[in-house]
Amino acid sequence: MLLVDSIKPGKTYLAFCELQFDIVCTTNFEFLLEDGYKLASKYCRPIIEEDQLSISTNSENVILLKLHGDLHHPNRLIATEEDYDSFLEKYPILSTYLANLLISRTPFFIGYSLDDNNFRQIWQLIKDRLGSLRRQAYVLKVSCSPHEKARFERRGVKVINLKGNPLDYPKILQETFMELKEYWTSSLLEKNIISEDNAMAELSLPDDVKNRISFFSMPIKLIPFYKKYIFPVVRNLNLVPISADDVISIGDNWTAKTTALISRSEFIVIDIGSISTYFEMGVALANKDKNTRILIIKDENIPISSEIQSQQFIITRPTDPYEEPEAIAEQVENWFNEVLEPLKKTYQDEPERLLKKKEYRAAVISAISLLENYMKNKISEFKNFQESKKSLYSLMQLAVKFKIINPNQMGNLKE
Repeated sequence: MLLVDSIKPGKTYLAFCELQFDIVCTTNFEFLLEDGYKLASKYCRPIIEEDQLSISTNSENVILLKLHGDLHHPNRLIATEEDYDSFLEKYPILSTYLANLLISRTPFFIGYSLDDNNFRQIWQLIKDRLGSLRRQAYVLKVSCSPHEKARFERRGVKVINLKGNPLDYPKILQETFMELKEYWTSSLLEKNIISEDNAMAELSLPDDVKNRISFFSMPIKLIPFYKKYIFPVVRNLNLVPISADDVISIGDNWTAKTTALISRSEFIVIDIGSISTYFEMGVALANKDKNTRILIIKDENIPISSEIQSQQFIITRPTDPYEEPEAIAEQVENWFNEVLEPLKKTYQDEPERLLKKKEYRAAVISAISLLENYMKNKISEFKNFQESKKSLYSLMQLAVKFKIINPNQMGNLKE
């Protein structure tokens, strides 16, 4: 029975499960992908039966479509010639769902052969109905022969041909997945629309620069609470709060977007009040090697696992956070003050360090951020100053009004 009681995901599987794909289709019977996603702290939702398609799912979760069933569902296995021949007729809804994916998504085949009868039937169906309007498909191959490459391309599938010995297939795929994850994470935010100007500037800094990004992962229903009560506290500390809904991403791949934001943020606040934020917590904890500072906020009525309890910083909030907004905000502020203290000198020295490295664009961004923070701190000393989300230009005008800078300096700063 495919040794399912003993086999475990290897390095290649683990590297694949770290990728930001949100829908994965497989014809394998075993459970290596499910186990791999569990080790990667990602929630994976297998779909085997057609009636599962009617159940709504969070966009933050990975959907695993097991086309040929699995060993837990023997009546659903596609194994014999008869099974293959009757697949479209026997599972019309599943076939329609897969066909819709092939229309609306770009197919990327890994470790796959297009010789499978059921897949060839659906692929031909798409070709007949859409013709040249269908999406370009891709397949990942190692040392693909010209003959095999021609066969794929006759069927409308472009070959990504990796060099190397086919015997090293697992290692080559592992390295490819790791490289793809790194590229995906670094390039995704560059191609997105970010609603916060300060966040866009901070995210454009090189990876080795201490930025001021604080990523907030919270249940959708609590977004208004955090933006009203917590985000102003974080801004007052001269940091830049951002959540996934502040980023308009190409393709709307929530998994890719949140993974990229988590990997770039210096500070992460996670309210574990939903399945999706549990998933994002797993991603954040898996990235702890980059010394990211993580604050976990939990509902007082929801038990937590021993893994979470071992974390150093956990704040417990009421089920309805609007009952004690000031108390929650105060606890969050205290945590930020504590983790910020060792970084103050780093932030002050960063512009000069970048200038010496000839990282001019990053040096300017870092210097402007330092200037903005200095002005906010000086202006906040005046009693008649009302704190709000102000632009740099507005701060400069107030600085002239309160005689922190003179009009000539204002002109130099504008230039």
